[in-house]
Amino acid sequence: MKKLLLFSLALGLGTMAFAQSPSTQGYKVNTKAPEAITNYDLSSFDVPGPVNHRKSTKGAISAVTLGYSNNVYTMLVEQSNCLTVNEDLGLINFTHRGKVGDNGATSSGDVMHSFSTDGGDTWTTHMLLANSATHANRYPSGSIYNPSGNTDVNAASIVYCGPSHNAGDWDNNYFGSGQFDSSNIVNQYIPSYGALVRMGITACTDGKVHVVGPAYTATPQTFDTCYIYTGTFNSTTNGFDWTIYKIKDSDANFVKNTDGSDAAYAWHWNSAWSDDGATGYVWTFGRVQGHDYRSYQPVVWKTSDHGATWAMETPFDFATLPIFSNYLQPMRGMTTSRPQFSSSVDGVVDANGYLHLIATVNAAFSDYCDSTSAVDSLGYSYSVAGVDETGHVYNPVFDVYQTSSGWEAKHLGSVYTVPVDENNCGYGSGSDAITWDERIQAGRTKDGTKIFAAWADSDTATAPINVNKLPYNLLPNIIVAAWDINTGKATAPTNFTLGTDIDGDCFFHYLSDIVMS
Repeated sequence: MKKLLLFSLALGLGTMAFAQSPSTQGYKVNTKAPEAITNYDLSSFDVPGPVNHRKSTKGAISAVTLGYSNNVYTMLVEQSNCLTVNEDLGLINFTHRGKVGDNGATSSGDVMHSFSTDGGDTWTTHMLLANSATHANRYPSGSIYNPSGNTDVNAASIVYCGPSHNAGDWDNNYFGSGQFDSSNIVNQYIPSYGALVRMGITACTDGKVHVVGPAYTATPQTFDTCYIYTGTFNSTTNGFDWTIYKIKDSDANFVKNTDGSDAAYAWHWNSAWSDDGATGYVWTFGRVQGHDYRSYQPVVWKTSDHGATWAMETPFDFATLPIFSNYLQPMRGMTTSRPQFSSSVDGVVDANGYLHLIATVNAAFSDYCDSTSAVDSLGYSYSVAGVDETGHVYNPVFDVYQTSSGWEAKHLGSVYTVPVDENNCGYGSGSDAITWDERIQAGRTKDGTKIFAAWADSDTATAPINVNKLPYNLLPNIIVAAWDINTGKATAPTNFTLGTDIDGDCFFHYLSDIVMS
């Protein structure tokens, strides 16, 4: 029997009941800030059509419970690397918050890790960092540090980090490490400077560990600084010494919207690294002064010296890639389309040192700035990019990647439902509601020759319909696609969880940044 690692934890959640609506109206969404999305009726096209019955070509798959947490918040940040593997050691690790009473946890803020050495059949959970009155630990993620030449799992270390708050003040980030036999656990708190460090933690074979976190102002939403932390193992303390590199607002030079906010995802930064750690990338999405292509597109920094120095790459106009026009409906009142990158994106570095951004790419709504609006209309996209030949509405998933001759894009599949909003999610209510989208995840083989993408989508035959007459992603399964950068061969998108015990119940998944071959 085949196994699928359930990329999450067993959670105590309430039963949810939902009613369907016959509505099928389109709308446009503001890509500036997902916590403030406003829906608008739009009659660009009709959306009724045959339902999309997803098919699975996989055999029997079993789900494995790998650990526990008191709540879903441990998996809130899709840009975190919580699930990872070390293929040399046959080691799988998941970093998470604890459940009171489980493996010594006394608080949901205790940082734990669960790991397996038998391919995911059985799991062991250890405590890493206890919660305290002045340090409420949140959003942990981790990566496996394996010293050069080591073949002993117990001599490898889990390196982890995340933000902590003191009575609501996010004043520190915690950084820690410990060997897999629970020895040499070393923890420290470092002032946050307003940045919640929880995105893209990666341990490379050069002995360094990297993670990023942005600082920004919420009103108006403006980017301040992206903090890139690099940890180096200290054999005296058995912990890691951390240095900081800063990408500042003046380095990014984002276009300003009419309300004073930055035309960028100020909160959404991430990173990816080559296996040897020599090459790394940090990115967000937005519009850059002097290179304003009038929609939110990748803005990328690169290092070629193991993270010592960074340089912003010249922004590229992705609308010039012909493939996008095949999948994106035209802008309002026009015959041409333009890509608007969503905040659902992840990235890897391939065998040649090139960046791959796995992203849902939306269709930009407008080509002009509405000077009467406090929210720049160039920050809007259609809720759906188009309608396929069978009548399904969709948003396409692309691998947007670099080559020796520039940027290219490869279509990997499509998402056929729209995100779940706070009115339909069932996780909390009001400002505490937890919403979700397709939650794009990316991974690669250790040698960087195979690229993987995973996302969550619901069968439109059973997905409920929202007030805008669109099916929403309430009953998600895990869809996976992959391709080989050397041969160009690709798999079809495959539903790995259809017909299993977790069919339609795959919320808040993670894909390992490294995929075992």
